[in-house]
Amino acid sequence: MTLMRAALVVLMFLPGPALAEVDPLAFLAERDAICAKGPELPECSLAKGRAVALVTTVIAEAGQTLDRGRFIDLVRPYLRSDAPELRASAAYALAKLVPDATDTPVLIALLRDPASAVRDGAWAAARASTDPVAQRVAARFPDRVARNGYWSDPAEPFDRAALGLTLPDGLEYLWLSAPRRALGEAQFLADGDPAALLAEMIGVTGQDPMTPMEAYERWPAVAGRLLDFQDETIFGAAQVVPVMPPASASPTHFLVVYDDLLFAATGLTVILTEERDLVPVPVPVSEPQEAALAPLEDVEAFDAAMMARAGVKPEAPADETDLYLAIMASGGAAAEDYLEIYSDGAYAAEVQALISAPRLVLDATRYMETGPVMAELVNVPEGSWADLVVAGPEGDVATARLLEGERGPVAIDIGGRVTPGTYRVRAVVTVPDGDLPLSLWRDFSVELAFAELRVTKTEFAPGEMIDVAFLGMLGSDQDYVATVAAGASLTSFLAYAYTGGLREGRLSLPAPTAAGSYELRAFFNEDETVLRASLAFTVTGNAGATATTTTTTATTTPVGPDDTARATLALDGASYAPGAAISVTYGGMSGSASDYVSTAAAGAPNSSYLQYTYTNGATEGVATLTAPIEPGAYEVRAFYREDETILRGSVPFVVEGSAPVVIPVTPTIPDDSARATLALDRASYAPGAPITVSYAGMSGSASDYVSVAPVGSPNSSYLEYAYTNGALEGTATLHAPVERGSYEVRAFFREDETILRGSLVFTVE
Repeated sequence: MTLMRAALVVLMFLPGPALAEVDPLAFLAERDAICAKGPELPECSLAKGRAVALVTTVIAEAGQTLDRGRFIDLVRPYLRSDAPELRASAAYALAKLVPDATDTPVLIALLRDPASAVRDGAWAAARASTDPVAQRVAARFPDRVARNGYWSDPAEPFDRAALGLTLPDGLEYLWLSAPRRALGEAQFLADGDPAALLAEMIGVTGQDPMTPMEAYERWPAVAGRLLDFQDETIFGAAQVVPVMPPASASPTHFLVVYDDLLFAATGLTVILTEERDLVPVPVPVSEPQEAALAPLEDVEAFDAAMMARAGVKPEAPADETDLYLAIMASGGAAAEDYLEIYSDGAYAAEVQALISAPRLVLDATRYMETGPVMAELVNVPEGSWADLVVAGPEGDVATARLLEGERGPVAIDIGGRVTPGTYRVRAVVTVPDGDLPLSLWRDFSVELAFAELRVTKTEFAPGEMIDVAFLGMLGSDQDYVATVAAGASLTSFLAYAYTGGLREGRLSLPAPTAAGSYELRAFFNEDETVLRASLAFTVTGNAGATATTTTTTATTTPVGPDDTARATLALDGASYAPGAAISVTYGGMSGSASDYVSTAAAGAPNSSYLQYTYTNGATEGVATLTAPIEPGAYEVRAFYREDETILRGSVPFVVEGSAPVVIPVTPTIPDDSARATLALDRASYAPGAPITVSYAGMSGSASDYVSVAPVGSPNSSYLEYAYTNGALEGTATLHAPVERGSYEVRAFFREDETILRGSLVFTVE
């Protein structure tokens, strides 16, 4: 028996749902009988395809087990299968079983596979590997976009006409970079020395090479894309060659030549300066499945001894065997149903023993990462008690306890503690009369959780409040919903609001003031690496204009503020006495909570400042700064999103006169009894209306804040908040919730929610 065939024999009898719909013995015998009549028959092709699908499913189930030592060597042979489905399924299973350094060479090879699903599976496995060499994949290709297809990508990897450049012969297109074609970028691998390829590119373009940093400084519009090649742990000795049309000062392309350390080859990346879609126009293929499938000559029969070891009885009907395997996989669920259907069945004794034995039962075998896992003890002695632990690859992640006499079900909270993968619930049951403890366990898998956002329309007037319903959130105080420009990176935002620790509820956010395309996005626990929900909307017309549409769940592709966008600034004077207050009226900000205005010496670098204050997501408003003590020439400046590379606005002023005498004061932590005073401009508000909060007696810390929360909710809950930016007294603008009811404005010092420093009740009617 070959290694691949032996692996399949064992894998086929994994206890689980893989065999719930088909008897593999009978099915493969049927396939062989059909193909014996003629390998060229359509019926044979179909039977082979179904055989591949069956084996693919079984390999995938192998990845769901914690028994890595037994199954990882059975999965590995399929990484080299002729069928792309089997290569992809084996790679994904290997990712769950945690590959090591011995797997790295084949995974690196699969990253160049022409089948998109194989590449995606190999990428997932490389990221999960314990080998640092394989983990370089995450840095080399941090963003993968699954194509969800087993077949090869188009024979023509990119639109050569759109590329607009003739490339040297002998280049291998790097299929793993395919998602970047839409951005006007193509990556290649070549044999030989990088210096030789660089010399060839110089000969074609007639341009001198430069480093990525030099090219960035000369053409900052492509800075982000060129700076990727500065990482010398991934790209060795990267050189940039611009492609300059005759009599032009601006390049049309950049050619980056480097030593690709991941693939141990010379790399070439072509970057178009004007973003252009390089995805080729698909060419219909008559029968892609038949062309891509390979026969499985290694899979012909099953070893009887292996079948017996798996507990399968060949004389049992296929349906009965399927039900028995499903019962064993679930820990006993539906065992009573088996005895009702097959009272004298082939597995009746085994099922009866399972029913009467102590066991741990879960309410499911797959859970979302938000949980909880519901566990129950069955057939344990009276008076027992148990400790339950959820364990994963990194150790214990959650616990629960069943007290004496309790059986459950008990909820084990895994929310915020697990990532997608395979886990085990382990129960140590202490029984009365000093008997040895029982050790029971059950495996389950965790899948990525997604939330849902709903709105009643998707078109808003500038600044209009957006009423957002959210469902399926994690339940963390750090879950939030944000507005962003369509296409912005995951870390970008214009305005945001926390969900207050609720899994479902409502909140409101202001629409941006500039017309355009935007998104609402949801994130769990302030983790911007995973987008949990996305909903597109537009801003059109003037303030007050609205347009009703139906609820939608569309998503878009993320852009930040344009480099040419500018803010407006106006001061209440042209000169100030040392230490005097400066009133700054600003407009045209990006709407991000990290937009800010600052004072700086005239001519100082953008990164220099004397004092600053955030706009807290407002696109326009008034901020107060303090004039410097030293006489001289200064500026008030505006920046978006804490990005000092682009000055978004500036206005000069001067400081004249003598500096006042300043007596140093040592900061002190406020006493627990210290309280702030709050005042509102009214006692009740319409849903979404602005609330003007006057505050005094704050601690003077930049992290003092005022917030809106439901009456009676915990101090750590809030719907919206605004920092005081170190002011002892002043005003802040918040917004009334969209749901009618009783709410509070609250004050806290130094982000410390253990002491409520002030509160004032209002209603939304």
